[in-house]
Amino acid sequence: TLGPGAVALTAAWVLARRGQLPAVVAASAALAVPLVSAGSRLLAQKHWASDVAGGYLTAIAIAAGCVAGYEAVRRR
Repeated sequence: TLGPGAVALTAAWVLARRGQLPAVVAASAALAVPLVSAGSRLLAQKHWASDVAGGYLTAIAIAAGCVAGYEAVRRR
């Protein structure tokens, strides 16, 4: 959940910010990718729900850092 979530959230932000994808579509895709990844791991009983929740929170933190860096570079 962590890897796909961080990449999907960051990519959605960049694509929406550059106008290459509507924000609603980008946000929907960014939420669907980690949801599918987490769901498959939960169904296969390879992770606990707390593992998935931690992955989501960490993905959000990583994406926030990447987006902040993108915005800082973009403004220059």
